[in-house]
Amino acid sequence: MNFGGALDRLLEILPQLAYIIPVILISLSIHEFAHGWIAYKQGDHTAKNQGRLTLNPLAHLDPVGTLMIIFTAMTGSGIGWAKPVPFNPSYFRDWKKGTRYVGMAGPVTNFILAILSAIIFKIIAMIAFKVQVDSGVSVFSILLEFFRYMVVINISLGVFNLLPVPPLDGSKIFGTLLPDRMYGWMLQNERYIGYGFLAIVIFFPQVLTRILTPLISGAWSVLNFILTPIDMLLKLFT
Repeated sequence: MNFGGALDRLLEILPQLAYIIPVILISLSIHEFAHGWIAYKQGDHTAKNQGRLTLNPLAHLDPVGTLMIIFTAMTGSGIGWAKPVPFNPSYFRDWKKGTRYVGMAGPVTNFILAILSAIIFKIIAMIAFKVQVDSGVSVFSILLEFFRYMVVINISLGVFNLLPVPPLDGSKIFGTLLPDRMYGWMLQNERYIGYGFLAIVIFFPQVLTRILTPLISGAWSVLNFILTPIDMLLKLFT
């Protein structure tokens, strides 16, 4: 084994990890908290009783899903998952609508984080340009890189979690639109479907890439459209 080469590779990716890991901890914590909070607001205290209505990342991290985000973030995307927040739809007035809202909370939160981070990125970039910051390492360069990763990872997490496959959020959003019998079958076989999906992610990543690439590209186009007024406003100050 070439330990020298492995060490060189580790030293090469350490700067990336210094940004990726904090971004993952922040993004996943807020994503999962949003699920629990929406369920709680609808009368379900399950997440709160199990210690999941918290921003503490240790309560939410899934080892495999977290490693997945780290590895894919280093290639320019950032897809993965956390431990699903438990909820009991029997507490909701309308269990289908309530389940849909809980499912939507995570991806919507990721997209909001991406938009806010992109706005902050643009403001910092404008200030750095105005004060003529050198191209070397500075507080501005560190902040710009951090918020760049916040945008990239949250866009990818939001899109990935919209896939209608258990246990991803999309299965709750789109599954509740199915007839009760079909959705019931999906819930009964959720674990096995999840194992099959995990096998595809690990052994046939190119399949997932073909599905996600146009979706993520579309999400970036929507983001750029949303940011158009911000760009126009910032030009007034340059």
